Amino acid sequence: MTLLEQNVQPDPAVTEGLTPEQGGTLAASTARDPMDMLSGLVGAGWDDRSLAESFRQSLDRDLDLETADRAYQLAKRVVLRERTDEGACELIGVLLEVLERAGWGTEARLIATRVGGLTGVSDAMRRRAARILLEAGSVRVALSLIGDLPTGDDRLLAARCHEALGDPEGVFEAAAAALTLIPGNAPAVPVVTLLVGAALSTGRPEAALIALRRVPKADRTRELLLLETRARELTDDLKGAARPLRLLLERDPTDDTARGHLVDLLSRSGQREAARVVYREGLPFLEARLPDTADELFEEPSRFVSADPAPASRLGWVAGVTGQDPDPWQARELIAFDRTLLAWVQTRPDRIRELTYRVRLSEAAQGMVMDMHLRGRGVLIASAHAGLMDAAPLALLAAGVRFGLTAPATLLDLPGLSDYLIAVEGRSRTAAMRDLTARLRGGEAVAVSADAVPGPRPRRVPLFDREVPVSDLCARISERLNVPTVFPRVLPGEGGVITVDLRPLPAPSADLSGEPFRDAWARAWASELEDLLRSAPYAMRGTGGFWDAILDA
Repeated sequence: MTLLEQNVQPDPAVTEGLTPEQGGTLAASTARDPMDMLSGLVGAGWDDRSLAESFRQSLDRDLDLETADRAYQLAKRVVLRERTDEGACELIGVLLEVLERAGWGTEARLIATRVGGLTGVSDAMRRRAARILLEAGSVRVALSLIGDLPTGDDRLLAARCHEALGDPEGVFEAAAAALTLIPGNAPAVPVVTLLVGAALSTGRPEAALIALRRVPKADRTRELLLLETRARELTDDLKGAARPLRLLLERDPTDDTARGHLVDLLSRSGQREAARVVYREGLPFLEARLPDTADELFEEPSRFVSADPAPASRLGWVAGVTGQDPDPWQARELIAFDRTLLAWVQTRPDRIRELTYRVRLSEAAQGMVMDMHLRGRGVLIASAHAGLMDAAPLALLAAGVRFGLTAPATLLDLPGLSDYLIAVEGRSRTAAMRDLTARLRGGEAVAVSADAVPGPRPRRVPLFDREVPVSDLCARISERLNVPTVFPRVLPGEGGVITVDLRPLPAPSADLSGEPFRDAWARAWASELEDLLRSAPYAMRGTGGFWDAILDA
């Protein structure tokens, strides 16, 4: 027996309802219990409209599971017999309302799928059934029910269906049609939001800006303002792109996303002092949400700084290549930990010293540090998408080794951080490299994201089942300055203590130099990253951004 057949079996409690005469007597009665009304509807041939209306009114008082169950059984019988008269269709509409209000989504979907096979169905009933089907995930059936219904609401519903199908071109056409059907003075935020998003997805930023004119600035939602910023960026209007972000900050000064985007836009447009001002203005709001002690950092980071869930595509990719079933919540907490740690240090740079008590080097790494002290030279930490406060430099600082990190110029004016950071934005590559090499020669450890810095010649190396480009900049620096390069490995820790291992990467020698050395170095770096992701994809304190370090599957 198929699932559909199982769901259209008659219910004896309903089929043994009252006779038509009894139903007529009941319809005239003043005592209208919902269960009796259902039986009366059956006995009256399901087309007694006065009784159907009384039943609908009774829902405001007496909606329970038994009523919903009987309504479902009755609806199954009506669609099974494929009644085509308007009365039957009206009754189906009433029963769908019962199922929706009772929260019986699965049952409502089963009935809604049969609506397209009935004749005499009103437009309103098609819309109701289509909405039920869209929410239940039966998108194509919902779209077929809407068909070419002419109103703006119908076209908006069609746009949502196309959105669920991942069809931005369909969304654009349906939303554009809906917008033309909505009166000029009517609220159009939902339609414009869909239209602008689809326009940007299909490479039409100018069309997005035209659609935005239908919504006054005061009425634009946060989502619309962020979309407007993106549209203006795509038209190279960086000054105009900053305006929606400033409006968002006027509404909510604690909006970190809007503030960070505005700082970036101002920096890219050459307004670096304005970027610093906006950045500093946000620090008090950020600090107000942060923990007071380092202990709290390890308890539940997402309480302080929110983190977006790891994309499902990333989780699926990690599961496929590592053989481990990812835990989305654990991944989210690790990313939140990185963001909280970064914000904690940004607002109070003096906390760096407190954090050094939470990290330690492995025995092998301690031996490497001793060698650094004896030789009086630094070490290049070639990480993978490292954050500002990567655990490896912190562990080295705890061992008495100073460190430097490449960072945005907006952070450099914060007291206490300028000693650690190497400015890369707003400077020539030569100036940034001069600073970096001077620190290495001075015996400091310098952390660089090997996957985030350009190299003269990216090396194509195997990573899992594909080839990826890896910058050879770190290998060239190692060769030129004769400094070791290491890959940081964060090991599982307990009690809020982070243990860091430093895995040595190939060093230049008489037998290994030039192009062969750079190729060998890139292969070794990718091998370390692959091993890390295979063995501990979530034990990466300090490198939660690794989601973006790997090419999409």
